[in-house]
Amino acid sequence: MKLVFGGHNSWILHNENTTIYFDPIFNDGKGIKADGGKIFPPRVVDFGKLPKPDFVFISHEHTDHFHIPTILNISRDAVIVVGNLMPQFVTDILFDCGFKNIIRQQTSVPERFGSFKITLYNAGSRTAFWEQRVTQLLVEGFTNDFDPIYFSVDAALSEYFIDDVNRGGIKPPKIIAISNNSESSSDSDFGTLDDLRTSKLKSDKALFNLRLLKELFIDFVPSQLLIDKYLIVGGGFVKDGYNYNIESLNRQLDLVNLANSLFLSKKAIAPMPGSSYEIGVDSFMEYQCEFIWCDEVSKHLTDKVEKLSLIPTKTCDGFFKDKNYQNHALQNLKNYLPCLVKALLLSGQGRLASTMTNFNGNLLGNSRILIVFILDFNEPNYQIKLDFQKSKFIEDFTPLELANEIFPFGLIIHLCDWEAVHQGQLQIWDIADSMKSWYVDDNPFYSLISFLYIHLGEQLRPDLAFKALKSTLK
Repeated sequence: MKLVFGGHNSWILHNENTTIYFDPIFNDGKGIKADGGKIFPPRVVDFGKLPKPDFVFISHEHTDHFHIPTILNISRDAVIVVGNLMPQFVTDILFDCGFKNIIRQQTSVPERFGSFKITLYNAGSRTAFWEQRVTQLLVEGFTNDFDPIYFSVDAALSEYFIDDVNRGGIKPPKIIAISNNSESSSDSDFGTLDDLRTSKLKSDKALFNLRLLKELFIDFVPSQLLIDKYLIVGGGFVKDGYNYNIESLNRQLDLVNLANSLFLSKKAIAPMPGSSYEIGVDSFMEYQCEFIWCDEVSKHLTDKVEKLSLIPTKTCDGFFKDKNYQNHALQNLKNYLPCLVKALLLSGQGRLASTMTNFNGNLLGNSRILIVFILDFNEPNYQIKLDFQKSKFIEDFTPLELANEIFPFGLIIHLCDWEAVHQGQLQIWDIADSMKSWYVDDNPFYSLISFLYIHLGEQLRPDLAFKALKSTLK
């Protein structure tokens, strides 16, 4: 069996007369925006030599896995396979794209796909809410002609998969592909879920890698899974408009080098785009495929370092044509605030905030969450705080430079970006790099950006996702 890495989390599998794409992303850019980031390491794809797929598996609905520009270049003869919990809007869009053979495959039930036997598994219970629709794959040869491979994809390992291994229901895989999506960002850059209050910029690379090493190789994979090889992928994008150096973007290589120096019985591999593997029974050979290869890295990077700023870079520059458009969006926001209050009070952030008494050595008042909306046309920010006594937002005038010392939780976002998401012109992921937040407990899941991933993500707002993705077909 031949396995080819396409970059980020994209794979091509070929065995005998069957070719499978898994989460294909062969064009640059993620999300709705055409400039929504580039694959890193950079690569060249020879579309003329790219093998035609018989089956295309899509793990989940996020646009760096369900990549419409790539999907549109795939022959409509291909069979599309998704898990039984994939949101309905995904299959609706696939049908609109002209795909007629779409299979919703039941999880935990092995099925033959040409010369492959594939079992889909739901994500593990420890998975972040916005990744809970992920479908993981156990891939075997239908005639057992290669060692099984497990693709975990953006989620905790499925307990059902582990149970199947423990009871002897499946042959344990020797190879596992794990997504390490700990942001591919420069050491001098501010990551999406970094804490603005503490300005933790991953400066201690050794400690950062050691923590990741423990999470990926010890916590993530149970000891009873006797994995020989770990393929560490994911985090394969860099942000447009930012500048990088190769050292700071080399985390996967740093990680596997560290792992291989510590674990004698395991081999960690950081595939580059075009890295290929020929896999048999107890055999594993690396080679370079002829239709995807790494581009020259140096021409994509510069030495310029961006200075950290409180104000994030705007995604939708020019979205508001004039002040009237902005005023209309501001009124839309104010009308939406009662809904936002309820969601925040029910959230992990709201529950934690309500239990706090002190912050920064001072007694807390009624307000513990601040949201700052940046306006265009040199208008003053619209700044609101959540009053836990009144269960409503009230306007606030704390200087922005002092806000993260007074409020335990805060978010800074451009009103134009917020409105674009609510109009279905962008998804929340498209503006992830255009928000900044601060939070307590050194836990990024307490970031208000994490809250918005849930509140405005595909699972709770499939209507917004469908509208945004549908617009890419026009």
